[in-house]
Amino acid sequence: MEVFLVLLALELLALTIWWPRLQSGTDLHAIEIAGDPDVYLSAMVKLYRLSGSSPDQRYLSRIARTAGIPPERLRNLLQEELRPAEDRYPTSGDYMTVGF
Repeated sequence: MEVFLVLLALELLALTIWWPRLQSGTDLHAIEIAGDPDVYLSAMVKLYRLSGSSPDQRYLSRIARTAGIPPERLRNLLQEELRPAEDRYPTSGDYMTVGF
């Protein structure tokens, strides 16, 4: 039983060290595939907001720095745009008109 607990603790320790590298490597690879770091980070910020959470600015700044995005551009991407709901969501029309 003690061996199992020691192995579990070692696995959790390794995962806490390895996970941030894996996550940032995945995002950098996705930026490379997308070809445009601005668009990718903008989409990430919008997904954070869509889920109702605030963007993780430390993580995004690390990704932006690695991808070559200047800090002032990242600040612009992190600013929330105030747009009325009718500009964001279709409020009238049927399925064929709206395109859902």
